[in-house]
Amino acid sequence: MSIKEEILQAIKTLVKKEIQKQSQSRDVVIVVTGIKGDKITIDGAEYWLKDGIGLNLAVGTQVWVRIVGNEKYIASRR
Repeated sequence: MSIKEEILQAIKTLVKKEIQKQSQSRDVVIVVTGIKGDKITIDGAEYWLKDGIGLNLAVGTQVWVRIVGNEKYIASRR
């Protein structure tokens, strides 16, 4: 295998691994500990999480948050 082919193979492997990481999703349960405008406080950190389903969140509400790559959004109440 030439150096050019080895470099291309290495790049393909790196890209494939990164794509797999970004496309993985997971759901986690969180408890809303604070609300300030469009931001929700979770464990002391503020996040902007889209509530596209109109849950009318309040402090203490348990919700499922879907995490896809670096994106997070509220999926439903728990």
